[in-house]
Amino acid sequence: MLTGPRQVGKTTLLQNLDSNRKFVTFDDPIIRMETKQDPAWFFKKYNPPLLIDEIQYVPELLPYIKMHVDKNNKPGEFWITGSQKFNMMKDITESLAGRVACLNLQGLSYDEITNNIDNTIFLPTKEYLTNKEKKLKKADNIFKYIFQGSTPKLITNAEIDRDIYYSSYIQTYLERDVRQLTQVADEMLFMRFLTTIAARTGEQLNYTNISNEVGVTVNTVKQWLSILVTSGIKNILPPYESNILKRMNKMNKVYFQDTGLCAYLTKWSNYETPENSSVAGNFFETMLYLKL
Repeated sequence: MLTGPRQVGKTTLLQNLDSNRKFVTFDDPIIRMETKQDPAWFFKKYNPPLLIDEIQYVPELLPYIKMHVDKNNKPGEFWITGSQKFNMMKDITESLAGRVACLNLQGLSYDEITNNIDNTIFLPTKEYLTNKEKKLKKADNIFKYIFQGSTPKLITNAEIDRDIYYSSYIQTYLERDVRQLTQVADEMLFMRFLTTIAARTGEQLNYTNISNEVGVTVNTVKQWLSILVTSGIKNILPPYESNILKRMNKMNKVYFQDTGLCAYLTKWSNYETPENSSVAGNFFETMLYLKL
């Protein structure tokens, strides 16, 4: 199972790994409806090996995959992807425990964007750091990459309008993921929450301050933040302390999973906007956290 945010290339990656594998997507409303009504029908029409996209829409199929796997005992017959990690993981672990390998895919790293790939395993040793330093390339302007983000489609296609792309991304996100995960009565209020969180990337998470700024309850902030985490938009980093009591008393930090989307939500007009501003350090820290 390959999880990760939308548009990071999950399906494209798997299709390139095996172009002969039959591809089925539950983005197709007809296939989704027919499979939900009769999961057994799915295997009458599609025979493994299969690549099944957006499995979170049809969790009813998972027990049938389990039965097929147990009966045939052929590893690798099913490659599945999905974007709603937490809900999907719950269904997966209940239905396919001990039968599935779970991998998470993020956007392109800085090394991938600059074609400076290093496949050596990271070890916090002087030798590793010395060898890594020899392979480094000087960045012309790091904020260009922060502004652009890590979405493969934007990086590989210079003709795509960045603002239109992210605008469509947000609209699709609201329409598909948010409405499925929970009932958000006021979409404009949720958008205000989204931009408020984006402006706090790299900062400590203070629910009360966010609640006061957005105009919703603390419980609503926590619920909406869990939606961002579930759909791969945001990540929460717990504090590290060897003393457990100190760790519990310190605040988590929040990071957007894509600096380009974060920059769009905070209304940067170009990459020079934040370079000399007070948020430069937060965005740089976000990139380091996610991509190096």
